[in-house]
Amino acid sequence: MADLRRPRFDSPLAPAAASVTGLAASRSVLGREGRSRRDGSDWPWVVAARAGRATAEERARFLGRIQEGGLDRGRVVVATCHRVELFGIGEPPEPEIAAGFPWRGLEVGRGPEAARHALRLAVGLESVVLGEEQVLGQVREALAAARRRGPLDPRLDRLFQIALRIGRAARADGRRTTDGLARRAVAALARRLGSSDGRLSGRRILVVGTGTMGRLLAVGVLRAGAELILASRHPARARALLEAVEARGEALDLEGAAVRWSEGRLDGVLVALAGPWTAIARETATDREVDRGGGPGRLAPVVDLSAPSALPEGLQKRLGRGFIGIDDLAEESGDATPPGAGDSAGPAELTAERAFRDRAEALVSEGLAAYRSWLMARAAGETIRALQDEAEAIRLAELEALFRRLPDLDPRARDLINLHSRRTVARLLHPLVRELRGGDPGDGARKPSGR
Repeated sequence: MADLRRPRFDSPLAPAAASVTGLAASRSVLGREGRSRRDGSDWPWVVAARAGRATAEERARFLGRIQEGGLDRGRVVVATCHRVELFGIGEPPEPEIAAGFPWRGLEVGRGPEAARHALRLAVGLESVVLGEEQVLGQVREALAAARRRGPLDPRLDRLFQIALRIGRAARADGRRTTDGLARRAVAALARRLGSSDGRLSGRRILVVGTGTMGRLLAVGVLRAGAELILASRHPARARALLEAVEARGEALDLEGAAVRWSEGRLDGVLVALAGPWTAIARETATDREVDRGGGPGRLAPVVDLSAPSALPEGLQKRLGRGFIGIDDLAEESGDATPPGAGDSAGPAELTAERAFRDRAEALVSEGLAAYRSWLMARAAGETIRALQDEAEAIRLAELEALFRRLPDLDPRARDLINLHSRRTVARLLHPLVRELRGGDPGDGARKPSGR
């Protein structure tokens, strides 16, 4: 997210108040509309905590403060393994969440860069795995959740509608990267175990967790040729997953898995839990030697995709390089992943990745241009209505003053004067309205967007 800046909460310029009379009213409203485009007040902002700047624990705290403080109402919250991002319109909520929160780990973006970031997020250009499909589903759910919480600002709603549209278009070629993070985790474990080709043949690998990511990890372990052991809070789910992936292996509860690992009877562990693995803290309380290569009687290396980590901090430190957290995996994303792990490495796949990136960047640019045009049309519609309202108020006030001075005018004369004044105001406003709509001479009958 290179375009995002360090936190700055300087308020955008407030719209100027309307206090003008006569034809100058039209020019004043037009000037206000032009300033609103320049000062960014119609554009979104984003406050982001992401891997590399904020730890998984800090990201979890940030999400908790957002939810506890009701800061998600009328806003969109995108929460993934590597990021928690709050999108809104207007003024970022500094007073509510700054107190007690480590802002050093946050980034803020405003205006076009915040909108571009939302679009890049949806197409998968901000993911650890290029084009990852899972993030598109997370963006879709973030928008749906925002709508369920209550009215969503139309400017934010439209931005995420465009983001979802270009996200689908970016993946229209059938590119499948749903399991990209799982494959990267398996590849990282293979490297820790000294495998040069990404294979885990004959290795005993424990997968802890049977949710969506746990299933993807299990499939990745089997593809790498390892012996799979599954653990879940509910062993029945582990057994069901073993049957689903057509694998032989053991199904354990979390206690049994912790015992197996602490006894040094495993070569590697992959964790994907929603919450702490409390049993592991009890079973590893002794100072057992940590093994970086998975030797007998030693603690095998762990790749933990939980956010925040399911392992206690003390155990992470004991493991040293034998522990790879979700943020470590993000930092390793530039490493060459062994072909045996199923990640892209060959020339053909690298070419496909470059093609995907180029297409995605083009879609982001198109999406940003479409959003900019929509904002301008929306602002034009509001400004046109303001022009018409102000002009009509002035016209009626002038008519009332005239009729007071000419109390003997007959009704027909009054009607003619009223009609003539209405037509005169319409002719005076026409060039301004046409300018706001883009200067197209044929715009006279076209209605501006109201949203």
